Amino acid sequence: MKSSPFKSKPVIGLPRALGYHWFGKLWSRFFKELQFNLIISPPTSRSLMELGFRAGLPELCLPVKVFLSHVAWLSSRSDFVFVPRLTSLEQSHYMCPIFLGLPDMAAALLDRRPIILSEDVNMKQQRDHARALVQTGMQLGATRLHAECAFRAACALSANVPRSGHETVRPRDASSGPQILVVGHPYVVFDQQVSLNLIQRIELLGAKVIFSGDIPLVQREESLAKLTRPVYWTSANEVIGAALAGLCSSMIDGVIFVACFGCGPDSLLLPLVDQFAFQLRRPFLPVVVDEHTSAVGVQSRIEAFIDMTTNFRHGGCSKCGSA
Repeated sequence: MKSSPFKSKPVIGLPRALGYHWFGKLWSRFFKELQFNLIISPPTSRSLMELGFRAGLPELCLPVKVFLSHVAWLSSRSDFVFVPRLTSLEQSHYMCPIFLGLPDMAAALLDRRPIILSEDVNMKQQRDHARALVQTGMQLGATRLHAECAFRAACALSANVPRSGHETVRPRDASSGPQILVVGHPYVVFDQQVSLNLIQRIELLGAKVIFSGDIPLVQREESLAKLTRPVYWTSANEVIGAALAGLCSSMIDGVIFVACFGCGPDSLLLPLVDQFAFQLRRPFLPVVVDEHTSAVGVQSRIEAFIDMTTNFRHGGCSKCGSA
């Protein structure tokens, strides 16, 4: 093992929320390559969420409150908390505006300690992820060479890892359960507490779950071309592209859109997808979650939806799903 270039090993905290669900493997591997002590906050629980509810403003959407909960949990356990300012991940799109203020909100929550590590990722200004992580490593005392080597190693080790871990969409035989496409922001869909274990609930009913990332990029782009205006948010772009592609696919039996109450992009996308589903006469279920959403209510809606999609597959009414 290579010797560490640092005199001491600070503890780096990584919140398991928001951007972590895109880049968690890359970020954690980068800090491990630099031989820092890394601590990742635990999966979201109700007790952990209470930390964010007390610290955040009522007007914030649930994912941001959850993010602040993870930051608060790390506050007494780390020397630094990594909160990059994700402004634009591609030159043609922006992130949700709330991402721009995350480092400032985290700093206000923590006051002085631990220190927030924040570098801009803004492709519209040619500030990519490599620059942000290398600058972060140098801020912590690494040489540019060590930081660049760590970034390349992190990219190599975290590449080609599917976000969902599921297979891509494949034709299924008539005896198998329905294939349900679940779309939504990854920090909602893949957080079991925020989504109220929606994925497990669907699978326990015998259905196979497909995610936005499982839809081929070319199909998502073809679907986006049908819109009269472009979608300027990166995550929303993937969500609506996958949703429209799923509604048009004969291999998808139904689409579930998991949205957050109070989310600006979701408030625009949800009725748009609903309109397309109505026009195409395809099974579609919107699930809007916040901290007050009942798991029992979600369960009953999913059960009814799976019954409806099964009825569709066996020749039910194309309008109401009845036989």
